[in-house]
Amino acid sequence: MRLSSTHAFAYLGSRPDYGVSAISAAWLGVIATTAWERRGRTIRGGLAIITACAAVGLFAWMLRRHVTVVDSDHLFAFAIGVSIPYLRRMASRRTNVGSKNGLNVLRCL
Repeated sequence: MRLSSTHAFAYLGSRPDYGVSAISAAWLGVIATTAWERRGRTIRGGLAIITACAAVGLFAWMLRRHVTVVDSDHLFAFAIGVSIPYLRRMASRRTNVGSKNGLNVLRCL
């Protein structure tokens, strides 16, 4: 990574990073996925969700234009956020199957 962007690590030692922007990216992923399941079934709804995600990304880039390779964790956080509703739905399906058999598993999600 250091070879691709020589200045990517220059500011890491001087600025604390609490991960708020990555958490926000994960929230955006969860909200986008939930909205996609409800409104994304139409072309208009899907385009609205894609446009909203792109607008949030553009706004974030306008606030901080010096994006480097180090900032790729935001894409990873967004992907985790996208996967959470799917994992939760799979867990609830397993819970429903388990509860039919007298087992109550995976209720924590």
